Amino acid sequence: MRAIAADRFAIIKRFVILLTGFLGNTVIVTVFDWMIYPSVLAKYGLVSGGAIMWLLSFVVCYVSIIGYDLARIDWLGIEAMKASGEFGEGWISRIIRFISGDSEKGLFFFLSIKYDPFITLIAMRKGAYEFDGLSNSRSRRIFFGSFMIGNLYWTLAMFMGVSMGDIFLSFLCNHFPVICEYVSLVTGPISSAMDWIQSGIVEVLSKAWMLFF
Repeated sequence: MRAIAADRFAIIKRFVILLTGFLGNTVIVTVFDWMIYPSVLAKYGLVSGGAIMWLLSFVVCYVSIIGYDLARIDWLGIEAMKASGEFGEGWISRIIRFISGDSEKGLFFFLSIKYDPFITLIAMRKGAYEFDGLSNSRSRRIFFGSFMIGNLYWTLAMFMGVSMGDIFLSFLCNHFPVICEYVSLVTGPISSAMDWIQSGIVEVLSKAWMLFF
């Protein structure tokens, strides 16, 4: 009975860890990629806004890697899939292998665009449950390569989306001013909140720059 109870506790604990990791990662990605990233680009432009978000992205991903390896907890389930040999054997990997002829390089580009450097690194570094950070050249190449590819893609994609949104909003306000007023009522508080967040981010980055450089 004790063995059964222990097994059940281990399963529940594992489920709670995975659920917490999934929800936490989803919240961070949603807020960072879909709220902060486009609003900073909209306010500061492609070059300045992009530079701010690239720096912030690097800090977030690097801190995530350090925290993940120090905690030594597989809260995304990736280590378990790698250990069982299931990772890289799904239908997406098979399509990538068929198209590119090189599953590892194809998977690297797919993960870099779809996810962030943190996810890409822990998914593609050798072995499972190693938690060795950026201790070898391969891991460093994966992290920095994914960082460059992912941020370049996302910066351009978000800037295009923001620009198209501005064009559509200008058209809406010019031809349907009543609708534009209602939109402003909804977006006004959101815009104020994002301005507050942006100011905090810029202030933190400025102090960090002055402190270390």
